[in-house]
Amino acid sequence: MEPLFGYPTKLYVIGNGFDIHHKIKCKYSDFRKWLRKNRPDVYGILTRLYGRLSGDWWRSFEEKLTEFNPDSYPKKIAKMSFGRLQNYMVENYGGKGRNFIDDFQITMQGHGGIDNRYQRAAQVAGFEMQKLKEALCDAFGEWVKEIKIPKRAKKEKIDKNAMYFTFNYTRTLEDLYGIEEDQIIHLHGSVDTNEFIIGHNMTVEQMQERDLDAYGAFRNPDKDRGEGDARNAMFEVIESELKKPVDEVIDRYRYDFNALAGMKEIEVLGLSYSPIDLPYLRHILEITGKDIKVILGWHTDSDKKSAEAFAHAMKLTNWSLYEF
Repeated sequence: MEPLFGYPTKLYVIGNGFDIHHKIKCKYSDFRKWLRKNRPDVYGILTRLYGRLSGDWWRSFEEKLTEFNPDSYPKKIAKMSFGRLQNYMVENYGGKGRNFIDDFQITMQGHGGIDNRYQRAAQVAGFEMQKLKEALCDAFGEWVKEIKIPKRAKKEKIDKNAMYFTFNYTRTLEDLYGIEEDQIIHLHGSVDTNEFIIGHNMTVEQMQERDLDAYGAFRNPDKDRGEGDARNAMFEVIESELKKPVDEVIDRYRYDFNALAGMKEIEVLGLSYSPIDLPYLRHILEITGKDIKVILGWHTDSDKKSAEAFAHAMKLTNWSLYEF
C-alpha cells in the first residue's frame, strides 16, 4: 500500500530521553523530588507497599511497580490486631479507610469470622493498590503540568513533515519544534488531553514466576499457605490496577497505526527499549514490514545493547544505530 499524496513517509518514535536531551526536568528522579515535597500522601502509599525507595528504584519506576515488598508488607498487615488495622486504615485513608474496614468486617463475619489474617492482608493490599493508582495518576498529572519547556534549546535535525508517535506527555514537539498537532500521536496522553497512562507490562504469571525465582519462598511445602495467597492476590491487583493497557491504546489509534503501511523510514529517539514500550515498536513493524529503513537512537551503553538486541530479535534487514 503506497501512501496517499502528501502523506508523511517518515515516522519518529519519541521517548522520554528526547525531552531529557533538551534539558527538561522530566526524569522519574525529578518526579520523586516533586512527590516528596508536594504529595507526601502518595509517597507514603508507595513506601508502605514497596519499602525503601532507592534511586535505582526510581530510575526504573514503571517496571518497579511490579516489585512490591513481598515479604514484609503482608506480614506487617497480618500481625496487626483488628483494632490496630482499623486505626491504620483510618489514619492513612480517613473515611474511605473506615468504610472499607466496616464493609470488610461485615463480609468476613458472613464467612465465619475475621481470623484469616493473610486473607485480611490481601484485601487491604487490594484497597491500597487501588488508592495508589488513583492518587499516583492524579499526582503524575499535577507534576507533568508543572514541567517547563525551555524556549531555547539545542535542537535535533528532524523532518518537520514527518509523523510522530511519542510516549511523552509534554508539548516539546509542538512548542519547541513547531510540529503541527495533527502530526503527533501522544500514545500515553498529554498535558492537552489531561490523560496520563503510566504502568508496567507484566502478567500475574510472570510476577509469580519471578517472585519464586527471586525468593524461593513457596517451594517450601511448610510455608504458610495464607501468606502465599496474600502475595498472589497482590500480584492480581498490581496487574489489574497498574498494568499499561497497551492493546487498548493500539486499538484506540488503530487508524493511525494502519496508516503507517506506506512509511519508508522509522527513527527512534530517546527510547530506552524497555519491555514496557517494545510492544508498540513490534506492532509498528508488523504494519510497515521489517525491511523498512530503521534508525535506532541510543544514549547510554545499555540503550545501545538493548537497541541491537531488539534489531536482531525483530530480524530487521535495514537498520543502523544513531548516538543521540
